[in-house]
Amino acid sequence: LSRQIVLAVDLGVNRGAVASLMDSSGTILKRFYDPFTRERDLMDHLINRIRKLQRSTGQNSLAKIYTKLAGVKENYVKQLSRWIADIAASYNAYGIVFEHFGKSGKNKSARIHHWCRKRIQQYTRGIALRAGIRTFLINPCNTSRLAFDGSGVVTRDKENYSMCTFASGKRYDCDLNASYNIGARYFIR
Repeated sequence: LSRQIVLAVDLGVNRGAVASLMDSSGTILKRFYDPFTRERDLMDHLINRIRKLQRSTGQNSLAKIYTKLAGVKENYVKQLSRWIADIAASYNAYGIVFEHFGKSGKNKSARIHHWCRKRIQQYTRGIALRAGIRTFLINPCNTSRLAFDGSGVVTRDKENYSMCTFASGKRYDCDLNASYNIGARYFIR
């Protein structure tokens, strides 16, 4: 295809997903941010409630909260997957590009433990397949670490971890930078 369009998606921890619609020349056509803030806030609230109960009472009465958290996560995964696939379908994208996540190691953070990135990819793959859209996985190495403009390694802010500073001095959103790098890596491949 002379003008192939893909949707590059970065699944983050700070924000559910950031997507960039990109063509084969590297032009960013549109940017999208995960609109499901209510679900993410509810998940964080339930995780904090679990932590608080574990500190005060041990393991008592946690089953009800874990069940509710599982339901909220499942709903969030389905909504986010549908949102990603609908964007790709509405802009006639050739494919959806994700990072390939291998087996995750032991994470200490509860937010990372409760993050469902592989299930989001699986659900999105299924929805996109029905719409005739392909999904691709690329190597995640340095997609968040390097600047999309080629200026080198980015430095994350200490106060606001979702922002970074490029070597050129430009401040930018980390997840958006990563989605640009994901799309670029797909076209370079």
